[in-house]
Amino acid sequence: VQDLHIEKLTKLLDHRNEVTGRRYAEEPALAFVEIQNEEDAFWFIVMPRVLKYPTYKRLLAEQFSDWLAKRYGSQEKLAEAWGAGLGAMQGQGGEAKESLEARNILPLGNPWFFDNQIDGGNNARRLQDTAEFLLESQNNYYRRATEAIRATGYNGPIIASNWQAGEKTAHFLNLWSDAQFGIVDRHNYLAGAAGRPDHIMATGFPFHNSTTLSDPGSAILSTGMQQVAGHPFSLSEWLAIPPLEWAAAETAIIALYGMGLQGWDMSYFFASNSDGFSPTLEYPGNKKFNNLTAHGIGMFPVLSRMVLRGDIKEGDVVANRRLSLNQALRQNYDFTNQAVQEGDLKGFTGTPGHHALAVGRVLVEFTKEDSASEIRKLDAQRSGDTWASTTGQLRWTAPGGYQTGYITVDSAGTQGVLGFAPSEPQKLGQMTITPKDRYSVVMATAMEPDRDLSNCDEALLLAISRVRNTGMKLGHGMILDIGKAPTIIEPVKATIAFKRRPKSVTALDADGHPREGAVALKGDVLELDTGAHKSTYYVVRF
Repeated sequence: VQDLHIEKLTKLLDHRNEVTGRRYAEEPALAFVEIQNEEDAFWFIVMPRVLKYPTYKRLLAEQFSDWLAKRYGSQEKLAEAWGAGLGAMQGQGGEAKESLEARNILPLGNPWFFDNQIDGGNNARRLQDTAEFLLESQNNYYRRATEAIRATGYNGPIIASNWQAGEKTAHFLNLWSDAQFGIVDRHNYLAGAAGRPDHIMATGFPFHNSTTLSDPGSAILSTGMQQVAGHPFSLSEWLAIPPLEWAAAETAIIALYGMGLQGWDMSYFFASNSDGFSPTLEYPGNKKFNNLTAHGIGMFPVLSRMVLRGDIKEGDVVANRRLSLNQALRQNYDFTNQAVQEGDLKGFTGTPGHHALAVGRVLVEFTKEDSASEIRKLDAQRSGDTWASTTGQLRWTAPGGYQTGYITVDSAGTQGVLGFAPSEPQKLGQMTITPKDRYSVVMATAMEPDRDLSNCDEALLLAISRVRNTGMKLGHGMILDIGKAPTIIEPVKATIAFKRRPKSVTALDADGHPREGAVALKGDVLELDTGAHKSTYYVVRF
């Protein structure tokens, strides 16, 4: 199976594009090559699949038995090492009489076993050997695939896999494996429609309306608890799933805290199913994975400028969680790690807690020798309900309670207020923003790539809130009526007092073209009402 998959990858890379004349391996449009999607040797689904097919079951048992024979040398020494663990996995599909001679010992296990029974009990030594064998097997596969991909002349990024495995031994062995062969990449999603099968959203389907704002560093952002020191990190799939009403702030959080404060390297927003905005929150066909919305990809004119200019600086490392493979195998490291998963929705925490992602960089460092972690106390970065970043540019206030919390961003190039902010003046470097709604996202960024808000000729102002389909009705956890096209945007009202006196403010349409007539100013104050101007974007000229 591995040979066939590698052959498929290399033949695809060697295929010549009839239009450009280049092989795919030479195409600059190829973003990365991914070896394995949403799976790894430690994951729950692997062994049940193997057990369904006698040929693969036999082959894997033979491989593991030969590996054990090389390690222990005899059945007697294996029995001495494993004790009651020999023949103890019948309930998981193992044989009652396992022997090296019969070559019938299967590497049975899954994240639950590796997390909970590998450090003690009858199966501990067996599970330790199983985990090491699976790690070596996975590494050999990734190594062969990587060498074959490189042999085609492809020089771009490679991703081994993008999936996690449990929260202890399996998690760290798999994470280390991914880091050896390319970018550490992951997938994660937040709330929204919970329709199954086929990932759809429709009338009568449940949905989740929770927000990261009330719990700093949680949900999609918590994926960063897996960032490995010295290695690139990316999210190749993420989305605040429609009809989540707070998606605008969630989209901005990944840009501010992920690509900015944490220094992540790549972001792939899932999924762009065509060009242009979609007529409804769901992509036609009731597909819930859709980023072609005003509060999805529609926010990128501001967020992309901010990210590409480097407005949000990388934070100090506040937690460097160190461990060797030996420590991972025996779970004797000096921190905790927890994972909670509900389908595509995942959350990660542990020492020092996911809230640390709102303060500074959180890393995992794999060492050759057993090592101690460096984890800073975060008291100095917290004042009441507010977590301040080590850069001083970001402040995340979470007073507690459902659908609460807000963020202020105060960098030289981009400033704004996001979330459930109080209707009080939020004083920033070049402007003071007073939100007048329960929830909104109001951000301004310098238009020029080499300027900031203190000296730019033009600034791009974004103001957006909730987005729904026309006629959409949302109840407590239920889509009562999915509604119809077009999507409509809740108006935003805010007072913005600029430090520099603006010369003019012009509203833009959805394609970025100026609308007729200037937006009225009172000196250096803009009384913003997006409903009156039917616009989420404005150009401010100084």
